[in-house]
Amino acid sequence: MPCGTTGATCAKNIFIKTNSINIALKRGLSPTVNDSQITDLVLGSRVFGDVTLMKSGLYVFIITHDFTIKWDEKTRIYVTVRSNLQGQMTGLCGDFNKDSRDDTTFVTFSSSSSFI
Repeated sequence: MPCGTTGATCAKNIFIKTNSINIALKRGLSPTVNDSQITDLVLGSRVFGDVTLMKSGLYVFIITHDFTIKWDEKTRIYVTVRSNLQGQMTGLCGDFNKDSRDDTTFVTFSSSSSFI
């Protein structure tokens, strides 16, 4: 089944903005950083300011001082946020404020009715 056709949520496109760096992870394409395609990740990691982009095994990693994102280039994304950002998050990760009731609030600040 194609991603997203069964009603299950999956990660087709992921957009990350940290400081002045914009990263786009799109299913089936090489990552882009500030609109430049990065095609040589199999040769090792690439560093853009305080952001490291690397591929290891089945995963693409985006590593900063504040968070790590691990993506399988298909349907799964893992986000680990350091404790110094507690109370400063919105969107996919919730608010990271120890209140699970608002963890399904999207960037538009409207709550989702269901999630998987």
